[in-house]
Amino acid sequence: MSNTLLQQYGPWALIAGGSEGIGLCFARQLAAAGINLVLIARRSAPLQAAKEQLLRDYPVEVRIQPLDLTAADLEAQLIGLTGGAYIAAYAATKAFDIVLAESLWAELAPCGVHVLSLVAGATDTPAMTASGIRFEPGYAMDPMAVAREGLAQLPHGPLHVAGDNNRGVAAILRSEDRRQSVALMSAGSAALYGLPVPQLPGAGAQ
Repeated sequence: MSNTLLQQYGPWALIAGGSEGIGLCFARQLAAAGINLVLIARRSAPLQAAKEQLLRDYPVEVRIQPLDLTAADLEAQLIGLTGGAYIAAYAATKAFDIVLAESLWAELAPCGVHVLSLVAGATDTPAMTASGIRFEPGYAMDPMAVAREGLAQLPHGPLHVAGDNNRGVAAILRSEDRRQSVALMSAGSAALYGLPVPQLPGAGAQ
């Protein structure tokens, strides 16, 4: 796949949130394919550290630019597929990301441009750890596996949910009555943040 990536997408890749987590894993996968990198993230020190690691491990050029793109280093979550209590603004931004990607995919496909919204779900990254969210051992995906799936699915947009477990959850959210999906997501977000589970009308027992 390495040679295919370089031939199909060219010699440079721009990665927002490229200093850690899934972004850094994407950088490693692309560097291994011989693609030069431009990394963007909020903090200069992690960016510089990532650059040094990549230059040490791969024969590519790496340029860095400290820049705050507002949560560019947060992974897309399954909450973009349905709303939920306590996560209104974040869920809305993730839903926007999905619809934007779908629209760009439709507009740009005739030009040979690939667009993919990669829904990562729970992933074991520094951003997830810093948020205070904890999952059962083995539940969160490895970020390198997420990046590997994302690159493999890039030509097959507009949407891909990474990981078998996440795809199972996504299927449940899509198949349920909309109120029940919101109730399920609300119960999950309440448990994560230690907040009361809202009792929602028409959504069954919570």
